[in-house]
Amino acid sequence: MMTASTMRMRRALTLLQRSVLASMHAETRVLSVVTKGVASGVEQTRTITTTRGNAQAKKTSSESSEAMLMQQMLDAMGMDEEEEETKVEKTVENRSVESNLPLTGVIMEVKNNIASISGLRHATIGSVVSIYAENEDDDAAEKEQTPVCRGIVLFLEKKAAHVALFSDNEREHAVKNVGVGMPVRLEEPELRIPASLGRLTGRAIDPLGNPIELVFKDEETDLPTANDRVSIAWGSKTVPGLMTRAPFKEAFTTGILALDCLKPLAFGHRFGIFGPKNSGKTRMTLDVIAQQVRAAKASGKEPPHFVYVSIGKSPARVQQILQFLEQTDALQHTTIVSADERDSLIMQYLAPFTGCALAEYFMKQSKSNQSVVIYDDLAMHTTVVESLVQTMKLPKVTQLSLSGHTVLMERSAQFLKPTPSSSLTTFALADTPDSATGEVSELKERLMSFVDDSVVLESQLALQRVYPPIDVLQPGTSVRGPPFQSAAMWTHVSRLRARINESFHTKEHIDVSAHLGLEIEPEDAEVLEFQALARQFFEQTQLQSINRIEKELGVFYLTTIAITKLPPNMTTWELVRESLSVLQSENPELVHMLEDYPSDKAWTKETEDQLENALERVLAEARKRHQLERSKDKTTTRVSPAVLLARRQRR
Repeated sequence: MMTASTMRMRRALTLLQRSVLASMHAETRVLSVVTKGVASGVEQTRTITTTRGNAQAKKTSSESSEAMLMQQMLDAMGMDEEEEETKVEKTVENRSVESNLPLTGVIMEVKNNIASISGLRHATIGSVVSIYAENEDDDAAEKEQTPVCRGIVLFLEKKAAHVALFSDNEREHAVKNVGVGMPVRLEEPELRIPASLGRLTGRAIDPLGNPIELVFKDEETDLPTANDRVSIAWGSKTVPGLMTRAPFKEAFTTGILALDCLKPLAFGHRFGIFGPKNSGKTRMTLDVIAQQVRAAKASGKEPPHFVYVSIGKSPARVQQILQFLEQTDALQHTTIVSADERDSLIMQYLAPFTGCALAEYFMKQSKSNQSVVIYDDLAMHTTVVESLVQTMKLPKVTQLSLSGHTVLMERSAQFLKPTPSSSLTTFALADTPDSATGEVSELKERLMSFVDDSVVLESQLALQRVYPPIDVLQPGTSVRGPPFQSAAMWTHVSRLRARINESFHTKEHIDVSAHLGLEIEPEDAEVLEFQALARQFFEQTQLQSINRIEKELGVFYLTTIAITKLPPNMTTWELVRESLSVLQSENPELVHMLEDYPSDKAWTKETEDQLENALERVLAEARKRHQLERSKDKTTTRVSPAVLLARRQRR
């Protein structure tokens, strides 16, 4: 059979032959030589015709070149045919091996709830199989109607399939009865679990869709309870195509100042939260859920549906998460998928894929058409994958494909259908080493390459009870603008980011000077005071509500006004709230204009001048009150800038 590549090579050879023959017909060539006469100045043209011998030599050279090219073309054609034959032989061999495999299977080995099965011709990764008891009597047909347990295909080899075993809640210990020689049948091409809004909203389930017995207020729901089926898969086929995606169009407000200002998000974003154990990752994520639900209800919108995936946590910890969501009125917009530390490896492995599939389901079925999935955490999931790979005795390189973290992140996006507002937002949590130790984490670097943005929590700040435990004074890149945040906010936060970066480098020089025993210069003390005020601005309590005007005024203060002249007895937030109160009483039109200002337009110069004048008056009044208080104190003495800075930091 002549392949397409062989035909292309022969057509090229024919064109080459024609070009060579055309060149051989030109046996002679004419050279015009123009000479000038020195005396008479008359041009003479002589025509020199090459000899027949030269033409014959050129002909011989052309023929040898043609023969060499033809041989090279034939060699290439032969190599191409050999490659095609090799591919055909391999395909035929694979088909012959596949045709020799039976439709059913037999267990060859069982270890740690992972079975190696021979057969299963039509099985694919993710297929569900049923395992039956061995036939030992005449009632075998009746026995085969009830499987001992089920399993899911995790990996396929040439003549064997690696299957992870699991059982229903009614027969939790049925997996222990599985042994070598038991027959196996292919049940479904992929795992499916029952789903509906009424069944899953405000509930906690395991990765197979079974309800978990947790203590919470179970209320009746008027949501539909249709018997839908959701497919659980982790292959690349689950990733949405490029034509189904849309640009980000709506900001995602977390309620965390450090995130909303310096790392703003949008619906459809992929965000990573990394840090060591007990650094507050779960606490901050739960705060984001409660703040988002509260903000949506305050604006009259339907909150997005949250799917919280808990991997490897204790049942008591899962109970605490559920109670927090119930207390903040966020449970009715949340579904918990839990695989605790007592569950099998396959249950912990399937948890994030079940959560992602349910988030996609809620995106299509809920009123808001927006869903958010939280993976807590992927470091534990990576440990589970490593255990599965070791049990199946597979190469270490298979961990990357088996983990499916890339697929989980790629399934998050802003979509065009079913509505233009449909989106799936992802928060990926992972335990990583503390940045202060300087230890490099392969998992952290890999996950950071998958997400759009990330934040690292510091254990030292968490121990000092700083919330959120984010080092906002670290230098960073430029800040994203609309639609992640308003144009006015973007303008001032960009200036704040530049000032933070500059102060960080100045702080390094101050540390070197202090190490050498040098005194702090007055201008350096102002930089240190700015850092203290900036850190003070971004600190907040859990579930603290901060409106948009307060955020914009605070950032405007830090970037425009000489806030380092703030009296020592006054905090940044006290100044912001007092300024807003004065503006509402003296210039309510300006406040209303700021509230209704378009998010895609920056403040005009006139607006900034009005704000600056009003805030300068408030700051001057605060300093005047402080001076009056000092004048009443007869024991007041002059202190250095370093002492003032120390006092402010203690507060």
